[in-house]
Amino acid sequence: MGKISEAIANAAIYESEVEYRGIADIQLPKIEQLVAEIEGAGIAGKYTSPIIGHINSMKMTMTFRLVTDETYKLATPDAHTIEIRASQQHRDSGTGRIYREPVKYVVIIRPISLDLGKLASAITADASEEYAVSYIAGYVNGEKVLEIDPTNYIFIMYGKDYLADIRQHLGKA
Repeated sequence: MGKISEAIANAAIYESEVEYRGIADIQLPKIEQLVAEIEGAGIAGKYTSPIIGHINSMKMTMTFRLVTDETYKLATPDAHTIEIRASQQHRDSGTGRIYREPVKYVVIIRPISLDLGKLASAITADASEEYAVSYIAGYVNGEKVLEIDPTNYIFIMYGKDYLADIRQHLGKA
């Protein structure tokens, strides 16, 4: 039959093989194409055209249960290369069998803001950090399915290099 995607079983974050613990949530970047509004002679109105492979700035957010050394380490104004690893749970709709697949993201981030959260008795601080993302690669079952690197004119999805011709046109290939 088919695959029913159910849930993320768990996730972990690493920088230089060191695991960050206590991160409650990760909001991955939104990938949004730049667009041009097309109008003029020969067109009966306007339309929006995505400029393939050219994206708006990417940001991601991590929320921490408490403010810890890890929170401050990721807030240092340096570039951080982190790996986000997850296990996704699926169900085979024909057999009912549950199976999991690994998902991994490699991102290069720089901190934008640090929200130290709140302090009160018997609660989590819910501190959060927002980061600028300059590079992202995504893997499913070990296969690279996404790579975006705007400064190097790279936008690859499922093995198709959407900016190869532009790199060539600009003498960057």
